[in-house]
Amino acid sequence: MANGRRVHSTEWVDPSDVRIYKARVHAIADSEDSVFASYDCQHGENCILMIDKSTMRVSSEIGRMPGNSSKNMVPTKLTYVPDMGILLGSSVTSGAFGYSGYIRLWDPRTGNVVWETNEPGSGRSSRFGDSFADVSVDLDELLLFKICSKSGDLAVADMRKLSDDPWVYLKEKNPSMRNVGGNNGDNFVIHCYRKQVFIGRGGELEVWSRVDGNENEEIVSEEMYRRNYVDKVTDSERGVINKLECGWDRLFVTREDVEGIEVWQSSYNSGVVAVL
Repeated sequence: MANGRRVHSTEWVDPSDVRIYKARVHAIADSEDSVFASYDCQHGENCILMIDKSTMRVSSEIGRMPGNSSKNMVPTKLTYVPDMGILLGSSVTSGAFGYSGYIRLWDPRTGNVVWETNEPGSGRSSRFGDSFADVSVDLDELLLFKICSKSGDLAVADMRKLSDDPWVYLKEKNPSMRNVGGNNGDNFVIHCYRKQVFIGRGGELEVWSRVDGNENEEIVSEEMYRRNYVDKVTDSERGVINKLECGWDRLFVTREDVEGIEVWQSSYNSGVVAVL
């Protein structure tokens, strides 16, 4: 970066399979000593490569899949969870019949799947058809969040206690914010940072913060977070939010068909808000 030049590149190649050609990268994550990148080819074959940072050579291949259904499409989001030593990957597709996708956890040391969920097809029957539209991980609290595609509900699961149906669906205590949500054809984007959960609903930007008095609770409850708007009505009219990223005390937002990047200043002491 200091010299503004490329020093190395890593491609997915397989001499035993001629179909592996001109593979594209869809997601990147990193640990202390490795880079994880998900690749796929034109015919759908995909995998995650574990790349050694010091040599930039591929050290292992994780989770190779044919890509012929929503359950084995290339991961479009990767997150390494250092406190647990696991890699989280997710993929979401949408069409005329709604959303479908998976969340999968791998142990990079063995390449084995340690937990996964597929939607639709798992979880409680009352939520069937309300598949997730996006997921994100709170690395500080080891919490996994998903935003539902139909209801717009936000759900959370403790990554240390994952099961067949680990989700707790958060409820808003503020009456003025209780009915905010739902799809209405909107795009959903979710991103966790400093114990807060930022959500883009169409063009609107909101944040869920930990409620005062619940920050030390080990049990996940449906009223442990509170929702607030980040933007104003005029901000939401700029366009549909398609990407959220955070760094230091700033939130970066991109919108569909809009040039440039919005930079929002966030509170340095984020994480807990008092309920008045």
